[in-house]
Amino acid sequence: MKGKSFNLRIPGPTPLTSAVLKAAARQMINHRDHEYEEMQKRIIGNLQYFFQTKNEIFLLTSSGMGGLEAAIVNFFSLGEKLVFFTVGEFGNRWAQIAKRYGANILQIKFPAGKSIDKDEVCRVLAENKDCAAVFITHNETSSGVLNDIKSIAPFIHTHPGKPLFLVDSISAMGAVNLPLDEWGIDVAVTASQKAWMARPLRLSESYSVLIRLFPI
Repeated sequence: MKGKSFNLRIPGPTPLTSAVLKAAARQMINHRDHEYEEMQKRIIGNLQYFFQTKNEIFLLTSSGMGGLEAAIVNFFSLGEKLVFFTVGEFGNRWAQIAKRYGANILQIKFPAGKSIDKDEVCRVLAENKDCAAVFITHNETSSGVLNDIKSIAPFIHTHPGKPLFLVDSISAMGAVNLPLDEWGIDVAVTASQKAWMARPLRLSESYSVLIRLFPI
């Protein structure tokens, strides 16, 4: 509403601070010149600090789901076994993306409103020593369930098959601590219009999505 404040009660996009609005009002710059190059280096460096990682961060112009899709297509091949522990709609969607790309998915669903059971994670991984990766949603937007990534990570790191660990933190990163290097997360996806309280990267339905990669 013009001239009035309002409270946008949805997970994202979120209301913007005056500092963000002011920054967005600046004039366009040349995306191929030195000014932009230096700005991107500064942004990446700050994000590495925030993500608590020394590894690479990639900026994508896509929806959050586009970031999840990028994580599938850039790391896995047809027929690889991927294990998804899901607690709601967005975890289910990530599993469906992998299925449509030809992965051999094993999806373990937990009841609505319940977080992932660590004992079940341990059991499933013990029975699937050939899995290539494990996928978990950090905060499930559809239900508000926050999964305990820290307590789950050791089960994945001690798995004999050394699967990759992928985390959808689209609606959590920026509000919940997620030290990527300390917890050994191989790929994490987040989006600027959620807890970061920033604008989408473009003024359409494309958003800024961040993917961080561990050396493999």
